Amino acid sequence: MKLFVNLILLFSIATHVRANCRGKRDVDEEMTTCDVINDDGSTTSTPYNICEEICCGGVLSDMDSGVMCCGNAGNSTAYGESQLCCVYHNEYQLHDKIESNDYCCGLDIFSPSLAARGDSCCVSKENEQQKFNTFTEMCCDGVVDHVGDTAFGSCCGEDAYDRRVASCPCLVAPPIYGADINAGCCRTEDGSPRENYDQDTQGCCDGAAYNFDDQFCCGGEIGNESHGDFCCEDKIGDMDSQYCCNGQLTDKPEGFGSGELSCCELEGGDVVAFDPIGQICCANQVQALEKDAEAVCCGDEIFYVSVTDTSFCFDDESGQCTPYDSETEVCCDGNPGPGEACCEDTPFYPASEICCLGVVGGHDFKWPSCCDDQPFDAYTQTCCGTVVGDNPLVTGPDGALEASHTTRCCGDFSEPDGLAPYDYLNGLCCGGVVHEIDHNDFGSAECCGENSLDGEAEICCDHQILSREHGDDTGCCGGKVFDQSSSICCDDVIQSLGGVSRERAICCGDGCIDNADYYCCQGRPYPKDDVTEEDFDNMSCDFGAKLE
Repeated sequence: MKLFVNLILLFSIATHVRANCRGKRDVDEEMTTCDVINDDGSTTSTPYNICEEICCGGVLSDMDSGVMCCGNAGNSTAYGESQLCCVYHNEYQLHDKIESNDYCCGLDIFSPSLAARGDSCCVSKENEQQKFNTFTEMCCDGVVDHVGDTAFGSCCGEDAYDRRVASCPCLVAPPIYGADINAGCCRTEDGSPRENYDQDTQGCCDGAAYNFDDQFCCGGEIGNESHGDFCCEDKIGDMDSQYCCNGQLTDKPEGFGSGELSCCELEGGDVVAFDPIGQICCANQVQALEKDAEAVCCGDEIFYVSVTDTSFCFDDESGQCTPYDSETEVCCDGNPGPGEACCEDTPFYPASEICCLGVVGGHDFKWPSCCDDQPFDAYTQTCCGTVVGDNPLVTGPDGALEASHTTRCCGDFSEPDGLAPYDYLNGLCCGGVVHEIDHNDFGSAECCGENSLDGEAEICCDHQILSREHGDDTGCCGGKVFDQSSSICCDDVIQSLGGVSRERAICCGDGCIDNADYYCCQGRPYPKDDVTEEDFDNMSCDFGAKLE
């Protein structure tokens, strides 16, 4: 903000100086001094006429029309109308304009005409600005990130990633690499996405991922088995001093070591502790087990676990106990079945399937992905909004038709159901309408409303597609094209420059004038040399905007 104020101050001073100099050429009273910076870094106080020169950054420059200072009082450079001063975060940079409608992107100059080669400007919600190349970089939530080939790039929060090697099911940073089809979204209990994780090696605990090897989830908190933690209902306990009894953390009674304990409610209502290694509580009794045997109590019956890894899946709602082979099956909320992991209450194989919010799919997908709760193959389909659409057919390298792998979504983004995928190497989305374009014309194709045009040969003029008759000098004025090298557009009317330099020509009344030699007041030109200071002060026009 300080730099911006300094720039306004310098601009105001320059404008005020010009106003005071009207009709005062070669007046000694307008002399002052400038601390000119020498080659050795020293300064020399040099007198100069403020009506003829401008002191900017320790350098004296001629006071031509449009001369301004770029920078602040202590560090600035003089520049003219053919240049652009970019100010950003208390720094400044001076550029030569490419076109008259160039603007700043941070400290860089950005020309809309260069968009076809991939140049663009990334602007964050906080108005942070950065130039980037749309072919190799992506703008993700206002942050520029290199992705290599944006044809395979997507955003994961502020991070860009290559969909071929990473996934972002949660749509929050950072993406997860190496998980392939095992990638999942770890959500909080209210369903909010928090972290991408590998469902093959990790679990999800209320929005936080944990490792199956030595961690567990208990009541939304992550415990470490290597630290002696254990889970009691929804609380984490210390194995050395506590045990879990009827869902409550209980201090261990004397005589028991640091191992695991359980409790058993007897028929009379008393609760006693017992060692689960060698004993089991079943039918309100503590019963001894056969040596080195493992067993479970389902209902009121003890089942010994066989050497074939038979386990029992208990359904809390029905009270039914179902045996299953734990080597080839899993138990998911009382539902046993073939698989290696659970997708909510459904068993599935993470190596060949994908879990999307409880829905299993993707056993034959090449690029398994999720679109909300819909599994889809990103190799042949695209998720637009919350709808999965088949990718359009394009001609492949061998001349045969195949599904496009370079797609984006086109349509009315306010109506997600109205979006559909298109191939952006062979098509252009203009106002929700897809136009087919030749691959060779990809760099020159532009939009004009809902229509497309060839930017090298045509121009969009007031929603019309017209021929670029004058090449790069073709402009648009009142729905007609004109030659900007010989004419100027004044209130949608084409006027001849009449020999006036294009850079100094301005509109005045029904024609154009040379801004260096004339003032324009209420549509009438006034020669600057004929206007005295008194005449100038009596004029009712504000010339500040005309003289910038």
